[in-house]
Amino acid sequence: MKKNALLVCLSLALVALVPAKAFAVDTESATNAVTLGIATSTQLAIVTGQAISLSLGGATQAGAPVQEVAANDENGAKKVRLRISCMAGSSKYKISAKIGTSIASTNTQLKVNFLAPNTNFANPSNAGTLVATTAAPVVLTTSDQSLVTDVTTCWSGITEDDGYKIIYTYERIPDQATYTSPGLVTVTYTLAAQP
Repeated sequence: MKKNALLVCLSLALVALVPAKAFAVDTESATNAVTLGIATSTQLAIVTGQAISLSLGGATQAGAPVQEVAANDENGAKKVRLRISCMAGSSKYKISAKIGTSIASTNTQLKVNFLAPNTNFANPSNAGTLVATTAAPVVLTTSDQSLVTDVTTCWSGITEDDGYKIIYTYERIPDQATYTSPGLVTVTYTLAAQP
């Protein structure tokens, strides 16, 4: 028993002489692996005050010209907005549009142009460059047509007046003998990485 007590005392004395660090888990520095990433995402949504209906009509009286152009109202009942949320990684993005069915055989065309978004747009310098403008509207075809290029991380806001303002212009192609109604067409907008 005396031998065991002596051994225990000797062990305790040795422990007291050895620095605490030898037995502690903590050190002056510690590391932690943290994986960081960017989850790119792109979202678009169309917001309209009502269904858009554009018609070209005849003259109001004999001898008067026939209607050549019809457009939706920028701020009235026929206003249309394209909302956007874009978390960009290393790529720039573009917004393009196309129609589902060609209307070329009707001798009419549908054009689109965008107006700059309102002041709710976050990171407005990232909203991109408008290709489809009032001065240069884009004729929609069954192939994607660029409307906005160089879009990076931005978002438009979610109220009724937020987003790019869309103006559709439906018009007859000049100097054709006959015109027919295309009926319902679907415009598809896409936000995708630029090549």
